[in-house]
Amino acid sequence: MKFNHTLFRTCTGLFACSLLLTACVEEEKPAEDTVETVEVKKSDEALAGQIVKFEGEIFSIPSPVQTAILIQTSEVPYDESLLNDKDNADTYINQFQKAMNMGVYGADLAYLSNFNNIALSIDYFNIVESLADDLGIKNNIDPMLMIRFHDNMSNRDSLYAINAELYQEINQYLKDNERNEAASLILAGGWIEGLNISVNAAKIDSTIRQRVGEQQSALNSLVAIMSKYDDPQVNEFRGGLNELAEIYSGMERSYTYVKPITDPTGKTTYINSKTRVVVSDEELVQIEEKVKEIRQIIIG
Repeated sequence: MKFNHTLFRTCTGLFACSLLLTACVEEEKPAEDTVETVEVKKSDEALAGQIVKFEGEIFSIPSPVQTAILIQTSEVPYDESLLNDKDNADTYINQFQKAMNMGVYGADLAYLSNFNNIALSIDYFNIVESLADDLGIKNNIDPMLMIRFHDNMSNRDSLYAINAELYQEINQYLKDNERNEAASLILAGGWIEGLNISVNAAKIDSTIRQRVGEQQSALNSLVAIMSKYDDPQVNEFRGGLNELAEIYSGMERSYTYVKPITDPTGKTTYINSKTRVVVSDEELVQIEEKVKEIRQIIIG
């Protein structure tokens, strides 16, 4: 199968997106004047980002850099126990395990970029590279990516910039690449790992707690994507997502309407309304427990 040279860069962007990934799913509905309307909550940093189309559905994926910075500026202490043990990497034998954990280790790598742990970051980068090799995409790794990564290990801002650059290619990858299932699994694994890290931070940081509460749209998106694949492991994973969705559905929400703005040139409608989610202590514990259960399906 032919792969283009953006594949690995895009997968890395997907990893970074896992840090509190939020996504909206809407059916394509052209307006009467043939202008396609894509709803984007422009005022919400957690939802601002690229618009990508995936098998007839539209997803809004936020910039991974925003949330990486959010974690860093929150002053939440570093906790290595949150990471998937690097020794687990050799135990993954099939595509589900390799792709899912490629996303998990990628999210861990993004987390590590905040704490200047150079040695461990290199280890995790090598694991991601090895899993990419197992998935048949290593030959598409841009050599300059590895060089820049190693050259900027001690420069957090440069790592953010590299992630932002990689993220821009997500749209093209999801549009052009033929390995949608592998990409979906990478995305899902990264999202779960990011949520696992974020739930821990949410215990002591109210802003991150709010971001955790805003994950229902992303969760619904992942359920929709996973429903496209009939595989026992995917089905088990999707079942866990559905149980997590039940927890989110019971949360208290408040909605503030703000008139949308339509850009006729870009054929885009920006939704400025805001939804605030209240996450109780009990709900946060429930989310944490369920996320750990789902994560265990992935990491073993």
